[in-house]
Amino acid sequence: MHSDDPDDWCVAEALTPETHGGSSVCVSQFLAQQLRQRLPTTNPQVIPCGITLPTAQASFSNHPFRVVYSGRMVERQKCIQQVVHTLIHACHASSQIETQLIGDGPARTACEQLVHQAGLKGRIHFHGRIPPEQVQPLLQRSQAILLMSDFEGLPVALLEAMAVGVVPVVRAIESGIPELVQQEHTGLLVGNDPAEAAAALARLSRDPDLWQRCSTQSRALVEGGYGADQCFERWLGVMEQQRRPARPPFPICTSDLRRLLPLADLRFHSQYPPPPSVWSRLHPRRTLERLWPVASRLIIRRTLDI
Repeated sequence: MHSDDPDDWCVAEALTPETHGGSSVCVSQFLAQQLRQRLPTTNPQVIPCGITLPTAQASFSNHPFRVVYSGRMVERQKCIQQVVHTLIHACHASSQIETQLIGDGPARTACEQLVHQAGLKGRIHFHGRIPPEQVQPLLQRSQAILLMSDFEGLPVALLEAMAVGVVPVVRAIESGIPELVQQEHTGLLVGNDPAEAAAALARLSRDPDLWQRCSTQSRALVEGGYGADQCFERWLGVMEQQRRPARPPFPICTSDLRRLLPLADLRFHSQYPPPPSVWSRLHPRRTLERLWPVASRLIIRRTLDI
């Protein structure tokens, strides 16, 4: 389980690994607890998406105080316009704040228009999709990271920023985020209001002691249990368990598998439009061009018979 996305739950409920001698793995304690409650037969293990721990570390600066967003520019889940509204509020609240947005997506154009209308093109910068090796230098020059998502698993972007010492300001949602962000200890938790989140960013920019405490503790938390090597060892443990004879129930019944797959789940269809039918993809002119030779031969044959 990588996320609290309805699509992930469709798959988890339809294809439970434990049913056939496998094992469920979740990226956060929250998802593991939810999985146990929904599917009592499961006993999931928790292995986060490990990250490479950098040697460099961010430092406090309020000339400027840089806020970064890293992720897809979409409304579903990431609430990107809410992120941009928060950044606009923050820039108005403090002349010291500048922001960097890393990532791309269908909502980017609308977000750029919001920034243009606010007259903040010089302080809110859109970098688009950039190579991973360019992300770290941007994080190291930043002081805070902002997330306003509706749902998450355990965001890799958040882990990467905290590993450098960038302080998170994130929306307090039921997810793996509270396992990383503890109020005024490793970061700041905020509500759904962009003005409230902007006020938290402005407060952080004016309080070097609070920033330093959260920066040090967030980096220590990630180093303590979210490194790539640590997570790799846990995956090796899962593979070792699965390598042993498990005696799954045989024969494995596949007759109802098609019915149980997520494509038959209404929650899956609620997020994505159904694929076009074969008939809707037929081009009328091409169809006539293909049918005309057959139809003409039939007409000629019918005429000759008469």
